[in-house]
Amino acid sequence: RKDVNLKRTYRFKYSNNEWSGIPIMAANMDGVGELGIAEKLSEFQMITCLTKQHDIKKIKAFKKIKSIHPNISLSIGIKKSDFDNLDKILKEYSFIKFICIDVANGYSEYFSKFLKSVRDKYPTKTIIAGNVVTADMTQELILSGADIVKVGIGPGSVCTTRLQTGVGYPQLSAVIECADAAHGLGAHIIADGGCTCPGDVAKGFGGGADFVMLGGMLAGPKFFKYILDKEITYMDFVEYNKLYCAVSGSLISPNSTPEFVYLKENITEKKICGEYYRCCIPCSCDLMKYSKTQKMKYKFTDIEKEFYVLTIDNPCGKKDFPIQVNKNYFCNGDKLDKSQVSVLDNKLVIGYLHDSRPCLSSDLDYINTHQVTGKFCEFRNNTPLDQLKSGMGDIFIKLAR
Repeated sequence: RKDVNLKRTYRFKYSNNEWSGIPIMAANMDGVGELGIAEKLSEFQMITCLTKQHDIKKIKAFKKIKSIHPNISLSIGIKKSDFDNLDKILKEYSFIKFICIDVANGYSEYFSKFLKSVRDKYPTKTIIAGNVVTADMTQELILSGADIVKVGIGPGSVCTTRLQTGVGYPQLSAVIECADAAHGLGAHIIADGGCTCPGDVAKGFGGGADFVMLGGMLAGPKFFKYILDKEITYMDFVEYNKLYCAVSGSLISPNSTPEFVYLKENITEKKICGEYYRCCIPCSCDLMKYSKTQKMKYKFTDIEKEFYVLTIDNPCGKKDFPIQVNKNYFCNGDKLDKSQVSVLDNKLVIGYLHDSRPCLSSDLDYINTHQVTGKFCEFRNNTPLDQLKSGMGDIFIKLAR
């Protein structure tokens, strides 16, 4: 496997620009489509689609923009204000080559017209447009000026399109259909959404995708700090944390149900019960055994609030730091990097404990006899460490133990 060459070179239909690199993209979602992520992924020649919130002020504040510009894409919606923001950025940073026109559902006449207007204004830019899931709309977007069509409606880990509108399409089927249509016209596609493991990425390429876009798979502990830094109300903070899996670092489905767990409080060792939105069954077990909880106070836009957070000891000085994790992502030498992650008493804050309270005896009985947190956790927690492989839960244990 190490002999496989992941690098690809593409020349795009309308812009005629050539790009070479590893065809994996970071999605333009909160906490992932950020300039810090772009800087890191650019080292591997991967593209990052910046979030729509990146205006001229944010771009100017980032000093390394020129060095990473071949591997970033500006993102816009289809409002006039989006077009104006794009125009302001490109007037000053004309060297940026990619534009991503992004809507949840690309099946509208206005979307095609807007795409055509962007193509007319920027004939030399490589334009990404989506999302769609069928051959006919793929062809429509390409004929309207798209170099790359973004494929996927509903498969993403935090996408609510299927739940809210009933619109969606099986992702692999969509990729196969749209790839055939795009390649027939000399254009490219991105498989956007639905990847939870490397095998899913391989399936995307196997189905004909030229690029695979990742969101939840690239999220991590930095996401908790990102939420705090958004300057939002306390209730918005709570809702954001229902989308975040503290153990794996991935984003989870908005309609998932939480697991009732307990954690020991730092210093007092008192058991604190609460709800944790998990993304895998072992995650609940790993959290209870290898992390702790403590109170954190924070001033939101509407109220100052004290609440329980999930923490692990500073892992940065570990000699056996897991090789699957980029240490520079949250460490500065042997210390936690407070500019990237949330730190409390030299502990890494990894998440929020919902509806937390001191445990009652009935709470502990429920947890100990529950199908997941009871017998399954006995099995999970008795697994010898040398049998741990490379799943995110296993990596978390290596970080936290």
